[in-house]
Amino acid sequence: DVGFPGVGTYEVMLIDSSFCGLDSTTQTINIVNQPISGISANKDTICAGESVTFQNLSTGFVSNYIWDFGDGSSWTQVWNGDVTRTFHTPGYYEVLLIPQIINSCRDTASVFVFVSDVPQADFTLDKTNGCDSLSVQISDNSSFDVIEWDWDFGNGNTTNSSTPAIQHYSNGTYTVSLDVVNSSGCSNFTMEQINVYQSPQPNFQPTEVCVNELSIFNDLSQSNDPIVSWDWDFGDSTILTETNPTHIYENNGYYNIILIAKNELCSDTGYRTISVTKNSKGNIIIPNSFTPKTHNSNNGDFHQNNGINDIFHPVILGTKNYKLDIFNRW
Repeated sequence: DVGFPGVGTYEVMLIDSSFCGLDSTTQTINIVNQPISGISANKDTICAGESVTFQNLSTGFVSNYIWDFGDGSSWTQVWNGDVTRTFHTPGYYEVLLIPQIINSCRDTASVFVFVSDVPQADFTLDKTNGCDSLSVQISDNSSFDVIEWDWDFGNGNTTNSSTPAIQHYSNGTYTVSLDVVNSSGCSNFTMEQINVYQSPQPNFQPTEVCVNELSIFNDLSQSNDPIVSWDWDFGDSTILTETNPTHIYENNGYYNIILIAKNELCSDTGYRTISVTKNSKGNIIIPNSFTPKTHNSNNGDFHQNNGINDIFHPVILGTKNYKLDIFNRW
């Protein structure tokens, strides 16, 4: 064995002698400072899925560094610098840093990291869809380790209770969200959507028709979502499903018409009483002469029995609409 006094470069010579003469060879020996491992972590407690940055504080001459993160993965070899690692599984991990000189000396340092489990955020809604208005019971199903709840029900209400009250919704789309935190300070988040649709508003015309005449019933229903079906009941045992059906009433009287309008999810029913009248011939009496007087004693108003024929006033009987054309002689 040969001892060297300290750090430096040494040349060792071997001389071989015999009766045939001398021969020699040399070998250079480098003596360096031994690597000293050093490691620190920016966090010693994290939540599953988070990352830790490990700082390499090693000193001395080093060929390379070997990292063992304690998670069953293979050793990682790097040349220098810090390393960031993400831990997905809860547990305790011993992270090792080994600086080494290849085929020579090495050193080891370690640091411990605790990875806490992330809580499960979960809830159920007894209803997620409805028409016009909706009351929803919300039940928390989060994991047992949760100690904090932060609810936003999307309708302007919030709470930190584990047992939220029934929530009420009108027409619209709402997002219910829940943030939870466990005793280790780890959090999780979940959300679900509620849809409240507006029912159609059934409406139609006309309200008066004549016996034995073909009448068109025009749908005037309104809806935020497209109406997909119409169910008409004309009150005389006639059922139709057209948008704008036609119908003939054979008898006069009053009939209760029912219209059910439906969109994709909602429906509503409209009721209206219609008058069916007998046909009658109209009568029009038109004067063939009169004495015009703009400023009469009645200020231009017609009075049938005043005996003064100074207003041109046709008498219309039994007629709903008419057209009157007046021509001069030229």
